[in-house]
Amino acid sequence: MSTLADARRCRTAFVPTERHEKKKDEELLGQMNKADSNRTVEQKTEMETLSQVVPVSLLRHTQRVLRKEAALWHRALVMERRAALLDLLEQDRQQYTLELNRMGKAFYMLRI
Repeated sequence: MSTLADARRCRTAFVPTERHEKKKDEELLGQMNKADSNRTVEQKTEMETLSQVVPVSLLRHTQRVLRKEAALWHRALVMERRAALLDLLEQDRQQYTLELNRMGKAFYMLRI
């Protein structure tokens, strides 16, 4: 009888603790689920902010590249205009030299 009584005592002693442990487990699971949902919300928010940051930095990079390309294009245009102007000046000098030669005159060339 003592074993039966011990078994009953144990059973009654363990049953409330098992129920209590189940409640604690359920509460912990609920808290973990809330934490997981909060974590996923935070991760989504972080990803959204990263997705907003990336296009801004990409836009800035694109603007920098476009500024550099515009500067290079401007330099190339200036060099092309300068070369065209030098060609035009050389043609004018040659034409003027021919006209002076026909009249029997010449340019004064400074010799250094």
